[in-house]
Amino acid sequence: MKTYIYKIVFLITVVFSISHVQAYDLEDGFIKGYLPYAQGGREIFFFNVDSTVASGCNATNRYAIDNTKDNFKSVVSAVMAAYHSKTIVKVQVTKECNVYPNAFDANYICVGDVPC
Repeated sequence: MKTYIYKIVFLITVVFSISHVQAYDLEDGFIKGYLPYAQGGREIFFFNVDSTVASGCNATNRYAIDNTKDNFKSVVSAVMAAYHSKTIVKVQVTKECNVYPNAFDANYICVGDVPC
């Protein structure tokens, strides 16, 4: 009986902790374009990948990252380099629009043939 209760408590804990895990996706393709932008003293960088499909809050088929992220400058540089060199990228995105209301949040980008 005691083991049964421990199993139930464990399963409940797992279920609730899974519900708080953020959903990330890895999108891959070529950069189609980018847009440096500023709003309210914050730098925002938008870009899109040729495989991006509008869904959820992402009505514009693009990703956004802002200068509050530690890797902002690295992501901006990588996106611009990949765009101009026509190199395949992988972008880890969150299916949320916290940076800007109509673009998924970008977390990081991998350029070329590298495990991401």
